[in-house]
Amino acid sequence: MLIDLTKVDKVSIKQSAYFRLCGDEHLAYLIRRCHATVISNGSELERMISENAANNGCIIADGNKCEDFINYYNNHNGETIYFDKLNVSKPSLITAGLSLESKNKISVDGVWILPDKSVLVCEYKDGDGFDTKKSDAEIKSLQKILKWMEYQGVQKSKAIMVLWNCPELDASSVKSKEAKPYLATADDFISLLPPGSVRADEINAKRYKDREQNLNVIVKYLKDYIKIQEENL
Repeated sequence: MLIDLTKVDKVSIKQSAYFRLCGDEHLAYLIRRCHATVISNGSELERMISENAANNGCIIADGNKCEDFINYYNNHNGETIYFDKLNVSKPSLITAGLSLESKNKISVDGVWILPDKSVLVCEYKDGDGFDTKKSDAEIKSLQKILKWMEYQGVQKSKAIMVLWNCPELDASSVKSKEAKPYLATADDFISLLPPGSVRADEINAKRYKDREQNLNVIVKYLKDYIKIQEENL
């Protein structure tokens, strides 16, 4: 995803943590825009996986509710079906004997119904790790999703947390012991799918192109900033 340095902040940058970090509104603005782009990259990755799967012949589910999953699963006929989001409601969880506090649903980034009718549940992370407290909560949600699926008649299922940019799990920054068994690299994830369902090289090629443009934008911004500072001396 490309950095947008034309966006005008609704609230003064001087009120932000970015300004407190460096004390300069121009640099604080740059840091904020970079951070916002990093966060948006996670959603972009989810979208690109779905688009790539569609381009490679997978069926993209029309709907992401409990009843949609049940319908596709019960009528499965050997296809590779992908849900680019699945929302399991609190009432449906309760029906399966599962509790849910402070939320009205559990959402997961992606669910695959594979040709052998096994199910792969995925959370995608655009990096090499994530917050320990958050990861433990997500693992509990994944475990509930698997139990809900078992209640619906799914006989074989697996849940993973894909660290897209982590080449080796040993290099992961994840500290949660509970999360460790669920971690997977992008290659691990792709190996669980039918060959050719998702092509990491195709996805990364577009992202690397954006990265090159982002570098040029950041360098130009900093050069302009330095020039202004020098002129004001």
